[in-house]
Amino acid sequence: MLSRRFVMGGAASTILLAACGGSEDAKKIMTENVTFKRKAGQPEVGIQTYTIRNAMEADTVAALRMLKEVGYDYIESNDRDFTRIPMAEFKAAVDEVGLKVPATHIGFETVYKTPEKAAEMAKTLGCKYGILSWTPEAYRSTKGYSEVAARFNEIGEVMLKDNIRYAYHNHHFEFWEIDGPRNGMEIYLEETDPEKVWFELDLFWTVLGRNDPPALFKKYPGRFKLCHIKDMNTAALADFEEGNLDFDTIHKGLMVNVGKGDLPFEKWLQMSDVSGIEYLITEHDAPPDPLRASVAQSLKTVRGYNL
Repeated sequence: MLSRRFVMGGAASTILLAACGGSEDAKKIMTENVTFKRKAGQPEVGIQTYTIRNAMEADTVAALRMLKEVGYDYIESNDRDFTRIPMAEFKAAVDEVGLKVPATHIGFETVYKTPEKAAEMAKTLGCKYGILSWTPEAYRSTKGYSEVAARFNEIGEVMLKDNIRYAYHNHHFEFWEIDGPRNGMEIYLEETDPEKVWFELDLFWTVLGRNDPPALFKKYPGRFKLCHIKDMNTAALADFEEGNLDFDTIHKGLMVNVGKGDLPFEKWLQMSDVSGIEYLITEHDAPPDPLRASVAQSLKTVRGYNL
């Protein structure tokens, strides 16, 4: 049974509405029956729960129910979801709402040092993929990335024993020049076993790293099983310097809801026969208020693609 603090109540509703903007417009959007359900033949679409982390903290069930009502087919969770509350409680909340969890992000320390524990966590949630989304700065060299790639192969082998696929999610820094002819992402892709290690390509971060997704698809066909879809105001890209790790500037100056930016997602996603992409996951690290309108905007856009 879920504890009282994660069951929708009057006080929790107020907190969640505040997280969605707090205005009358936000309240209207929170209560409107607007949904973008999947039509026959369309791929399923999910969302990374990091997008709604503040609402999740206010009321887990209400936040997940909002996603279900808007029309998302599944969520991709992250470790803050089940370190904040017991994993069993989080899983019960997901089941109560009727969403699936085919993939989850898990922290570096857990994945790198105890992959068997990471696999157990992913299995408990009913996931197919357990994902790492960060390379510590100490490893961002040719030697470091190669060392991590070798460990990735070991991690992948361990996690497969529990029928969990291990995947890595990129940011922009993996594409930066380092002390050799290859960048970190190239090392990861070329030094990992495609039967043990898969990739979740974050399309926003890839472009911010000055890389072309179709070129990656063609160079490394079939390696990208999941993707993050979050849009970019590319007009601001020219002023963004490589090596900048100011995430606040990135979130506020470059990142926008899907459909409000310029990235040609439909064209890229139509290349799934080359890329291997099976899971479409929207995300926004700092979505503008009202929250429900933001997650609905992104889903509506992806639902409109000819895929």
